[in-house]
Order: sequence, then C-alpha cells, then structure tokens
Amino acid sequence: MVNLAPRLDQWRKFDWPTEEGLCQKLIAIIESIPEVYIQCERDTDQEPLNRLSDKGDVVKALKDAIRYSLSQEVACPTFCYGKADLD
Repeated sequence: MVNLAPRLDQWRKFDWPTEEGLCQKLIAIIESIPEVYIQCERDTDQEPLNRLSDKGDVVKALKDAIRYSLSQEVACPTFCYGKADLD
C-alpha cells in the first residue's frame, strides 16, 4: 500500500525527490505491481474517496497531489486506486 501524505514538513532536511522523479517512481510502481493500492486524502476520513480505475486518471491525480504538496495552488485530490487489502 502506498499512502500519500501531501502536506509534510517542508522545512525538515529530507532527501526530497524532484516532482517528476516522484511521479515517475509512483507510475512505475503502478505499472509493475498489479496488487498495488494507492490512497491520497487531504483530510483523512472526511470525504468519500474517488475510486479511480483508469491509469491516465491516476497519473493526473498523482501529479495534482504532488503539485498540491509543493504549492497548494491546486486542490488536493482525494482518491484511491487498486484494491485495499484490509485483512
């Protein structure tokens, strides 16, 4: 499971990937792991999840989530892709 947390502490000295690098890695995960589950929420459990099935829609949502985390100039997407294994 990949859980995206779009608002991290930008002042901490993490080895942040580039916007494009992060997006490409997440797309590679989607394409190489059939059972992947990705979820992105701005306010956990406050809004229903938009369940995506088309990879093109997932790529757009990922890019929007990354843009939100960088500048908050776009709305944070609330979505999931794949099937959550809650066992």
